[in-house]
Amino acid sequence: ERIQLETARLYKLAGVNPLA
Repeated sequence: ERIQLETARLYKLAGVNPLA
């Protein structure tokens, strides 16, 4: 979903692992 992709991008930019 779009929101999920947007969130994943933010996590990537922040250098944070969303699965951590």
